[in-house]
Amino acid sequence: MNTPSNNNEMPVSDEDIDLDIDENDGTTDENGTVLEGDDETLFLCYCEAIGIEPMQATLEDAQDAYQGDYESAADFAESSARQLAGTELDALPGWVSSSINWDDAWHDLSSEYSYAENASTGHLMFFSLC
Repeated sequence: MNTPSNNNEMPVSDEDIDLDIDENDGTTDENGTVLEGDDETLFLCYCEAIGIEPMQATLEDAQDAYQGDYESAADFAESSARQLAGTELDALPGWVSSSINWDDAWHDLSSEYSYAENASTGHLMFFSLC
């Protein structure tokens, strides 16, 4: 009695396999630009912060919106106020400036800015929504 063989395998060569392998490990933006390193980090944080997919933005969008890295949203709010007010904020008496709640100030700014955490530094990367 002949037993059927379970050996139905065909030899496969590299030419038989059409794998769509991207030759790079970077992220691609809307323009098809491959991003790596710091540019990729900035770009991905930007996309996360504003809630879009990478193919919907460009590195230039991220660079234009970037406002800096800060340890907290309160730090960003204080820095923004100091940039706007300049020496006038420093001229306030200590009891006034120490009474400012920078977390509340961030709450007021959050309609104009957003952030995402940079996993490699633990800092928050801030972006303008305008």
